[in-house]
Amino acid sequence: MRLKVQLTIDEEDFSEQLSQFVWKACGKLRALADQSGPGINKLIRDKEDYEAALLSIRELREKLFSIDTTLDDISGMIEGYLDYKNPTQEETNGTQNED
Repeated sequence: MRLKVQLTIDEEDFSEQLSQFVWKACGKLRALADQSGPGINKLIRDKEDYEAALLSIRELREKLFSIDTTLDDISGMIEGYLDYKNPTQEETNGTQNED
């Protein structure tokens, strides 16, 4: 089960923290490719075990989804930071003018 959590950091630490999240996600992606690719190819080419290959591909896709979710979280952090740094005109004026 995945949980949504909140993180509070100093503004000057944002880039470093974000970079750590990105490196961790990319590391998982590299490790996943290194672990899964050769095994799936061996099942297909050498053993022609398509059922096992299909199962491995499904597991790979689940792990990729987890990495994609992490990257989506990172994107959300960046978008939130950009919103903070560049507020819209309405946000700087408080509330909208009511007619």
